Amino acid sequence: MKRNFTYLLTLAFIGLFFAGTAKAVDFRKIESELLFYTTTANIAEASAWVENKGVVAKTGQDVSDLNPATDKAYGSTTKLDMVAVKKVSDRSAWFYITGVETVNAYYKMGSTTSRTLSMEFYDEKGADILKSATTPDLTAANKGALLTASGLDASKKYILKISATNDVMLYAVKFLPPTASPDPSIASFTVAGVEATIDNEAETITAEVPNGTGLASLAPVIVLGGSATSCNPASGAAQDFTSSVATPVQYTVSDGTNTKTYSVTITEEVSLSSDASLEELLLDGALIDGFDATQLNYDVVVEYGAAIPTVSATKNHAAATIEGITQVTELPGKATVTVKAQNGDIQVYEINMTRAEAPKEVTQIVFSNSFDAFIVEEAVTAYYLEGTTAPALESYKASEGAKVAIDGDKVIVTGADNSTRELTLTLEAVSPYTSTGAVTFDGTETWIKSGYGFDAEKKWRFAKAVEEASNKRISEGKTRIYFFVGACEQLSFTSSLQSRAIKVFVNGTELSTPTETGAANAKFNVLVQKDTPSIVAIVSNQDKGDGGVSAVEITARPGGGTGLSANETESIQYINGIIYNPENIALKVYTAQGKLVAEGNNDIDMNGFGAGMYIVNSGKNSLKIIK
Repeated sequence: MKRNFTYLLTLAFIGLFFAGTAKAVDFRKIESELLFYTTTANIAEASAWVENKGVVAKTGQDVSDLNPATDKAYGSTTKLDMVAVKKVSDRSAWFYITGVETVNAYYKMGSTTSRTLSMEFYDEKGADILKSATTPDLTAANKGALLTASGLDASKKYILKISATNDVMLYAVKFLPPTASPDPSIASFTVAGVEATIDNEAETITAEVPNGTGLASLAPVIVLGGSATSCNPASGAAQDFTSSVATPVQYTVSDGTNTKTYSVTITEEVSLSSDASLEELLLDGALIDGFDATQLNYDVVVEYGAAIPTVSATKNHAAATIEGITQVTELPGKATVTVKAQNGDIQVYEINMTRAEAPKEVTQIVFSNSFDAFIVEEAVTAYYLEGTTAPALESYKASEGAKVAIDGDKVIVTGADNSTRELTLTLEAVSPYTSTGAVTFDGTETWIKSGYGFDAEKKWRFAKAVEEASNKRISEGKTRIYFFVGACEQLSFTSSLQSRAIKVFVNGTELSTPTETGAANAKFNVLVQKDTPSIVAIVSNQDKGDGGVSAVEITARPGGGTGLSANETESIQYINGIIYNPENIALKVYTAQGKLVAEGNNDIDMNGFGAGMYIVNSGKNSLKIIK
């Protein structure tokens, strides 16, 4: 008797405990999916419906390996304050919930000791266990796992207790309300070619069919919606709608459990329709640009090389007819769509098609001195050494089938269809820099040319070698810098930015080195080794970032200098086409391009040579002469 009394007393105590707990805490109604992270901060914030019963807080638990296959969101590497749950009553987590159909508990092992996790669902008084779910024994191999309880009654209130046989880190609890079932409905109702108006709230369907259709026997085409699996009357079954204004025809859809009945009213237009408009006017199946049912004329430009599009159309009124469509067989040409209204009115839509000119895009023009021109919109700019003959067109890149030619100060681009485009050409002579020593760039250097220009921070700069529709870096010359210099041995550049990949050319010939600029403020050398003026190009060879140079040091040729004097050098003089050499110094005469045209120890008669600039090298210095 004493033993039974103790048992009953214990049950009474538990009942009183749960009842007291339920009164002290609000029940949370779950109306949409709720993911509750069981951090100490969250439990404190949700104290109105969560009670931790003295749950132990474990700070800084690394959950990077917790990634249950059922929910990839749990792969976070964030360190969270997590809570441990045990079977002991003061180490369990309690939730007060309603509106729930499924509960998922995500958890993690705390040690290698075997244990189980359980969820118990009590009624709102805490008196009876209505449902429970338990995991099998966990082992160290199962570091992150999921316990699911489903099939709960969403109309009931539950006190959820989550506990374990030993320490388990409860990571999160997901509460899922029942998935609402869609009501049966009618998605579309088409009668005599007319799409009816459906009001699902009012449960009505209305349509007006063309005059002369007749209402006594119409067979609507019905598309079911929602959960509907059947309709009575069925789709395609003929019905009499003659009196449907006064007595709508009833259509009932069902999903086997739920039903919805629509009142359907069909009327007939009083008079014959005069609507001869189009609902759509299509080119190759796509709506024509700017379509308006009231606009009858359209102009269409067909891309060069593209096929002539096919015209199609759909009428706006069910009783109208498309009498005919004429297609365009050659360009220019006109397509027509003739529409006849129910009352006989005619309306004609016209599409005038023309062919676009062949593309005439030019992206590169290289001249005979190897200068890769800067092409900016309708202007082409190129440079050459002062004293030399203006260069001719060497090569180009243009649209397929297009040709490029130079005509005076114009660049003429002729397309594949013989249409032309004119760009303005500027060919400018540049006086080379003829001194030696160091030069710190300040942007006033007229002997440096670049499509990118000078920048206060980056100095003479070049852009990445990537051509885009919105930024034509390559064709506009932003990827290269040209230096016009006198005869010299070497150019030692100082990089203004970090190391960047480059190609280097001297008079159009690519050097094997250098292939990069070097780090910021570091130097890199370009070996020129020319006894005559040269064009040195630094060209970007990378796909990201800018590069640049801030200074250069010019080294003279061995045994001579870079200075080119137009005056008397040593005892040598140039007078009236004769190079006078009274001291019989060994002389060599070069063109500006570096070609040896005369040499000797005596006077040299230049009267038989063409006009231009020549360099006379005496071994110690050089003399520039202009014929």
